[in-house]
Amino acid sequence: VVQRAITRAHGWDIYSSRPEVGLLPFRDYLARNLDAILFVSQDGRDFFDSAVSGGRALREVVPLGTAQLSEGPQGRGEPFTIVSCSALIPLKRIELLARAVISRDVPLRWTHVGDGPERAEIERICSSAPSNVRVEFTGHLSPEEVIRTWRRLRPAALVNVSSSEGVPVSMME
Repeated sequence: VVQRAITRAHGWDIYSSRPEVGLLPFRDYLARNLDAILFVSQDGRDFFDSAVSGGRALREVVPLGTAQLSEGPQGRGEPFTIVSCSALIPLKRIELLARAVISRDVPLRWTHVGDGPERAEIERICSSAPSNVRVEFTGHLSPEEVIRTWRRLRPAALVNVSSSEGVPVSMME
């Protein structure tokens, strides 16, 4: 029986440069002893490669994904619809998106999926939205509910304003 040891790598698994991460021990050990490390982004692989040289582990980029959500193009019609999906925490910088959204003078709809300790502050920011801007906070949803929400909204854009994430898992899934 052949046994293999493979791991996925994303975000805090890789980026020791992020202040919230700190020390990431055993990176060299993993590179020497795993059969493969599967990164969800090229940037993650490049960062890991720059920090950890050598090792026998195959290093490949294997993005996350989901089945196609719809047959036709998204984002047709008014209002222009954007969605965001993340925890409401400082790293995600959703307050920046809230300030941008409420400053628009065109018909706009923003739906945010997710919850967290910054929700009350972001809702306070959005309370001054003009009448042409609609804002909705769904709170936490199951993966199935997220897919149903995307299908219902048919968004023109999925927005990420994180301070450090290139492609967060919520967008890849």
